[in-house]
Amino acid sequence: MALLVDGGLTTVAALKEHDTGVLETAAGEGIDLAGKLRLAENEVRADVERFLARAGRGSIGQVAVSESMRLWHAWKTLEAVYRDAYFSQLNDRYGARWKHYKAMAAEQRHAVLEEGIGLVGQPLRRPGKPAVLVESGALGAGAYQVLASAVNALGEESAASEAQMVVAGPGSAFRVTLDWLPDGATGWLVYAGTAESAAGLQTAGPLAPGEAFVLAAGPQAGRPPVQGQAVREWVLRTRRLG
Repeated sequence: MALLVDGGLTTVAALKEHDTGVLETAAGEGIDLAGKLRLAENEVRADVERFLARAGRGSIGQVAVSESMRLWHAWKTLEAVYRDAYFSQLNDRYGARWKHYKAMAAEQRHAVLEEGIGLVGQPLRRPGKPAVLVESGALGAGAYQVLASAVNALGEESAASEAQMVVAGPGSAFRVTLDWLPDGATGWLVYAGTAESAAGLQTAGPLAPGEAFVLAAGPQAGRPPVQGQAVREWVLRTRRLG
């Protein structure tokens, strides 16, 4: 699973799947949708951090993102969007949606904390976008995506970076480097694909920190990126009797 501290719990596209009118509402009312996503993420993170502190176990850097947590974040974001829209216009339609998503967010928060918070053992942040230098090779002309992930000494892999998009002419090759690896990383992997296809693993094994990888042909149809590290333990809500 991806780490909570890596961010990006919900995309704008995912929000639109939950509420088809959210983009129109945000544009019409001058609401910064990206800002609302960040604020809701900060609220979720703070809530989880308080939960861990009360339990006396784990740290926020170890928290893995579950699908339930992504839903919580989505409802929190939509709650904030329609709250602002309502108080801007005092429109009952916006008010009804605000109250609906507020209730959904509260219910989902309860579900997440009842399920428990998953922790990874040795957290690996996802790396930044790889740098790609175009050289001479055998790649065909077109648009490509290149991603990177970090690995640790246990063989665990981080969530993949955001895609670096590259447009190449005929007879090209890509020299891929990574400027930053997270703490605990002992190497990194490269994924690539065309802009229209899924990215697949290109490296036979982990590259050393500072090592470059040259993609001269392909890309190969390797396995897709993993979603991040496996959960090692769950922190459950503590209950007191009496």
